[in-house]
Amino acid sequence: MDLKLNNSELNLILTYIDDALTTPLEPLEKTTLMNIVGKINLATKYHHHQPVEEFAIAILNFEEAI
Repeated sequence: MDLKLNNSELNLILTYIDDALTTPLEPLEKTTLMNIVGKINLATKYHHHQPVEEFAIAILNFEEAI
């Protein structure tokens, strides 16, 4: 499994975070975000880079908020 996030996925994360500040996410958007969060979780298990972990924690906190 390729654990790297591509630019499209990073842009989706930023878009969803921006959108969620004003409106709830649609179910498909939520599913896509959860898939990306899963990829981040796997990546942080195998690659312990502090900035990646901090980013993952921020995304997981965002996940709990939605």
